[in-house]
Amino acid sequence: MEPDVLRLILALALTTFGSLHLCARFFVVRDSALPQLSSLEVRGEAVAALQHSSGQLKLATLTMSAAGAAHLAAVPVAHHHLIALDSRLNELELAVSRQPGQWQSSVSARIADPNQDRPGPSAAAVVASPQKECSAVRETGLLDQVSLDFGRYQSMTPGQRTAYPEYCATLKHACATILSVDGELFVKHFFAGYQSRHRATLHAIYRSALRLGPFPDSQIVIEFTDGNLWQVELPLLVITRPTGTTNGVLYPDFTFFSWPEAVCGAERTHAHGVLMREFEREAGRLQSDPEQHFARKQDKLFWRGAPVGNNYRQTALTNVAGDSLHIDMQFMSWKAVSTGGNNSAPGCVGLLDHCRYRYLAFLQGNSYSSRLKYQLLCGSTVLASRQGWEEFWTRQLTPNQHFVEVLADWSDAKARLEDVRRNQRKALSIAQKGQRLALDLLNDQAVDCYWAEIFSSAGQYLPKPPKRDKLPRFVRPIQDVLLFHSEDAITPDGIRSVVQPVR
Repeated sequence: MEPDVLRLILALALTTFGSLHLCARFFVVRDSALPQLSSLEVRGEAVAALQHSSGQLKLATLTMSAAGAAHLAAVPVAHHHLIALDSRLNELELAVSRQPGQWQSSVSARIADPNQDRPGPSAAAVVASPQKECSAVRETGLLDQVSLDFGRYQSMTPGQRTAYPEYCATLKHACATILSVDGELFVKHFFAGYQSRHRATLHAIYRSALRLGPFPDSQIVIEFTDGNLWQVELPLLVITRPTGTTNGVLYPDFTFFSWPEAVCGAERTHAHGVLMREFEREAGRLQSDPEQHFARKQDKLFWRGAPVGNNYRQTALTNVAGDSLHIDMQFMSWKAVSTGGNNSAPGCVGLLDHCRYRYLAFLQGNSYSSRLKYQLLCGSTVLASRQGWEEFWTRQLTPNQHFVEVLADWSDAKARLEDVRRNQRKALSIAQKGQRLALDLLNDQAVDCYWAEIFSSAGQYLPKPPKRDKLPRFVRPIQDVLLFHSEDAITPDGIRSVVQPVR
């Protein structure tokens, strides 16, 4: 091994007292990697004590040897942070994983020229490699969509490169310009969108950065509408676009964080992570006894939804009318909604309650509809027409493998329903494959990895953000913008916010 390269493979073992002892020139900790650890002692060049409380690791003391020439006061240790005990440390790569029965940590480091005058960091952020953290997600093929979308913008024209960073400032509606600079996220432009979707999207980005960041220097322009800007020939981040078109970069919509305005009836929440855990329990019941669990579902094709601005849904309901015994598809209506989920929606049926039915109908909306993923997660057989609008994950769907395909006007839906009703093995197979796909592609880890991949690709292909000392004064950290009111905005002229008198 070359003298300037140091590789440490550290086997971590928890003692019965919840303490860990190891000798090294430096150590790395991740709060998610040590859920049972109450203290950590490092012997050799330093002594440190870490306390694990309420999900947070805190560095209580650190005493350096004479060679270290550094001292740390008590500071919280956030996700992916390094406590360096060697002032020559230059580069670090970290991977932590739990193997059956033991914890493992793999660390590699390159040591700079010892004669070079380089100040040692007391605490430095470590970039967790998305390639390692997201290897399982990458194997599903989900992240290939990011490569396809950004690949179209490898050769942006000078005009596109000039227009892109300022597009949201020009649009002034339902958009944001987000910068990653020196490992921190900032918002350069911000204009609220419909309901809480802008806030949910920013929360999803921030969560991904906490788990998988810091992201490389990059900037993205994101719009919060239902695909209104798909014709713009810029790498705008969009929720959806017409199937077969290529403008924009698809991203996970706001429902992958939460959509409180869509909560109905006795539902508690539409927080995606909470819903996913409930759907995972439903999947466990189906996996434990597939035939019996599937047979216990009501033998009906079910749908509830609101009218939209086109005739698609009305046409579908007209063409399935007349079979009240095996088809229950009706309109409901939204009367009033709130971010607290106290919504008035007569006739609304909760997402998890859909799982009681053996067959679920998916009807398109004005553009896309976010409900398809929940129907697949139920482990019921979904009937749907080929989609006219695509999301970041729908390229993975295969008709008649993950769902039963019907004609666009639903004129053959009754015949297709009778086919799967007569062949329960076929119906169950489609339901299981659809559920498995949704579980693999749409969990929180997959969504976080998708955002990390977006920022990684943006850093590679899109115009770079300004340096930190060149950021305009109105630019704000994303943490501040998460607290904005819907009336607040960040414009090129500065912050526009609601001023409240002090009482």
